[in-house]
Amino acid sequence: MPAGLTIWNDGGTVQITDSLVNPVLIQKGTITTVTNTQAGAPEAASMASFSYTRPNSSTYPMLAIRPSGLTGLTGIGFVENGTPTSLTWVWDFLSTQAVGTTIDYWLFDLKPTPTSSKLFEIYDTAGNLAFSLAEKPMRIRSVLTGTLTSPLTSTTTFDSGRTYASLLTRWTERLLYRALPNNTQQFLLGVAGATNGVQIGSFLLVATPGDSTPTLFGDYQVVVMDVTNY
Repeated sequence: MPAGLTIWNDGGTVQITDSLVNPVLIQKGTITTVTNTQAGAPEAASMASFSYTRPNSSTYPMLAIRPSGLTGLTGIGFVENGTPTSLTWVWDFLSTQAVGTTIDYWLFDLKPTPTSSKLFEIYDTAGNLAFSLAEKPMRIRSVLTGTLTSPLTSTTTFDSGRTYASLLTRWTERLLYRALPNNTQQFLLGVAGATNGVQIGSFLLVATPGDSTPTLFGDYQVVVMDVTNY
């Protein structure tokens, strides 16, 4: 008979509950930047892509990154017939980093079955594994929100000695900024790692002479994950 269980972290974020299945670390590694060939963004120093095949169409993977320089997400593609039910997802990035620079990443998703038997596991009322000591659960430290402006550079720090990565939830948000008469500059929201925290900023994609587009500002949302010892 279910008794109910909820565990919060010291920041007030729910980490474990018997009513929701907790995403876990599926893989980690590095992505290497290559020459930028994305259309409409000639000012970006490089680009990068990452692909992952889901175990089934019921999961929604989340990719957290920790670049050394500002890097922004430009889209998530479904490469199998271009439909949301596609198993393979592709994340596309633009970056201020030089070609050949590596970006640390952590991929979180749902695991359909436990990998081994441990002393402590939590299941929901439908019998789905919600938490297991065999896995490393996704740990959300904070959700940062604000308005994308130019120039924007903001560093947020948390607990000392911890490692944090950023999940961009609004990858298409760009800023059109009327810098000079008849000259519009387009910027992209980017994230980077920082000591005991993360950095958020905007970087130039393209300047368009003769364009009279008005200034547009967009809101952003960045989920900060604690990936210490992951």
